[in-house]
Amino acid sequence: MLPDRRIMERVLREITAGLGGEKGAETPLDRAQEVMYQAFEASGAEQVRLARKALEISPDCADAYVLLAEHARTVEEARKHYEQGVAAGERALGKQAFEEHAGEFWGFLETRPYMRAREGLAQCLSEAGRREEAAGHYQEMLRLNPNDNQGVRYCLATLLLDLDRDQDLRRLLAEYVNDPSAMWTYTKALFAFREGGESHPANKLLAQATKANKHVPAYLLGHKQLPTDLPPYVTRGGEDEAVSYAVGNRRAWLNAPGAISWLRKTLNVPLPEPPRRRRPSWPELKRNLLRLPQQRGEAWQVDAMPSHTFGEGQAAEGSHWTVAIISSASHELLCLDVLDAQPQPADVWDYLTDAMRQPRHAEPRRPARIEVRQKAFQAAWKAELKQIKVECDKFQSGPWYAVVMGQSGVQQGLAVYEDLAALQELMTGGRSEEENSRGMSALSLMFSEAFEIPVRDLDAVERHGWPVAGPEAYPLVIRINPGRAMRPPLVWELELLEGCLRAIPEFLAANGPLLVKTVAAASAKLMVRLSWVGEG
Repeated sequence: MLPDRRIMERVLREITAGLGGEKGAETPLDRAQEVMYQAFEASGAEQVRLARKALEISPDCADAYVLLAEHARTVEEARKHYEQGVAAGERALGKQAFEEHAGEFWGFLETRPYMRAREGLAQCLSEAGRREEAAGHYQEMLRLNPNDNQGVRYCLATLLLDLDRDQDLRRLLAEYVNDPSAMWTYTKALFAFREGGESHPANKLLAQATKANKHVPAYLLGHKQLPTDLPPYVTRGGEDEAVSYAVGNRRAWLNAPGAISWLRKTLNVPLPEPPRRRRPSWPELKRNLLRLPQQRGEAWQVDAMPSHTFGEGQAAEGSHWTVAIISSASHELLCLDVLDAQPQPADVWDYLTDAMRQPRHAEPRRPARIEVRQKAFQAAWKAELKQIKVECDKFQSGPWYAVVMGQSGVQQGLAVYEDLAALQELMTGGRSEEENSRGMSALSLMFSEAFEIPVRDLDAVERHGWPVAGPEAYPLVIRINPGRAMRPPLVWELELLEGCLRAIPEFLAANGPLLVKTVAAASAKLMVRLSWVGEG
């Protein structure tokens, strides 16, 4: 973990005080700010405690509200803290400071907590869809501090692209015309293409952009997958800079008609190689199955049974398992296979879906009913076919809809969605991948190998000796926002996910319509109510 750069301001304050001669009497705000420097060096709950202590000393301590916002459980809660921080900074600075320091605002240490609070407020507003308001805050911050030490011009440029405010974006690009970063050069190239299509000026700007950072096109074109965590810092011309740009701006490229094709053609980038043959994902599979005719009244019986082989002395030499699928009406044998080990629900599910799509001696079709003895199969398949409604009184933004991943042989884990209609469109393939990425919000837990999770999490596992079920069972939690923008989860989101993880296995095992359970989470007990969508 990199040290919090805000701590360095303490040293700058001491140097400034020394240059000014004898130090004056400390104000309550000075003492509160000193507590905040201690908070920046602390972690977890201690940071929150120190931030609240600073506010007890001085309610005008903007940095205290900023730190509380960083620990907020929801975007709305964070926004309120940032608003309080902006108001506190305005009180602390006074109207005269905004007039005297405008144009070089960041150069005065006492203005920085206010600027941090206003940047956080703009980010929250943007994430909440209030983009015009967010853009207004960024523009005012640039008026106060044209040097833009915080880099808010990059966020503003992205918003202006999304809002189609071309005149404002043209002025902004002209104000920082000599910025050589990938964040700026690629935005200039895209804007030139949006205005004039494929042209000499646009091609020239794209060539300059690729010189600034050659890694960006691979992420914009989808040749490389964006990581789940943003890089902690950005290196000019490096791959971390490319990731940072693509996370914030790939949607703008996708939304500009022809931009991706122009990028590929101009840079002569070949199409990605076709993926290796794989099992279809559940949305693909479900879409294909729904196209098959359904035989009214037909029932299929599915079973997985242990069997034995015998040697010359008639003693059992080893156990095998037989998977059989039969049409109960016609007694047609749809599937028969012998395995060396007990099959898992996902294995039998593959046999079942293959029997629908590629039966041995009949036309592809779906049965009206599937009969299976094993409760483990029933619970697993029901979790795949239907969504689990999650309600929790502690958090007012619900309900949520959970899907257990991994039953169709893809990524294992749990996904929690906010929009049921959007989720069902995703599950049935009713919308394109681009449409899904624009509107989908989800909290996702996946189980991966050690190298895929954040380094700080891996360090915590080793430092605290937390048990991990297997080499591919390291938990990776991400929040996916519209446009496939990813960020680490907030505290309340982790708490909700923990409640789901503790309650859902019992709900699936019981195979009932409803489960109301109090579960232990990290900070408190949660009352969780689970039901199948449409049944609870």
